[in-house]
Amino acid sequence: MADDGHRGRRRHPRDGAGHAQDVARLRAGAGRPFATLFERKFFVDELYDILFYLPASATARFARRFIERPFFQLPLDGIGIAARGIARQLSHAQGGIVRQYAMVLAVGVGALAVWFLVQAA
Repeated sequence: MADDGHRGRRRHPRDGAGHAQDVARLRAGAGRPFATLFERKFFVDELYDILFYLPASATARFARRFIERPFFQLPLDGIGIAARGIARQLSHAQGGIVRQYAMVLAVGVGALAVWFLVQAA
């Protein structure tokens, strides 16, 4: 079975124009169990769907809905929104004047020096 990208809906590779002919052919072969068995490849595709694809698909949908979205996606989206807001506010302080940046750096270093001197005394 092929996944067509839609949630919960799968598409068989033979769906479409040839589907009606396949159904008619299978109905005509209802009296021939071995022919049906061989035509359906011992129902391996159906068994694979039931045993592996459906449980894996259900597990993935569960994990996406109840684990990934609330624990990872939403908190990271919130961090991104907060970072954009902080950056927008901080962009007002940036004027592009290098002397101003140097002055702020010097005042910060001076404040740290005073702090450490007061702590040492």
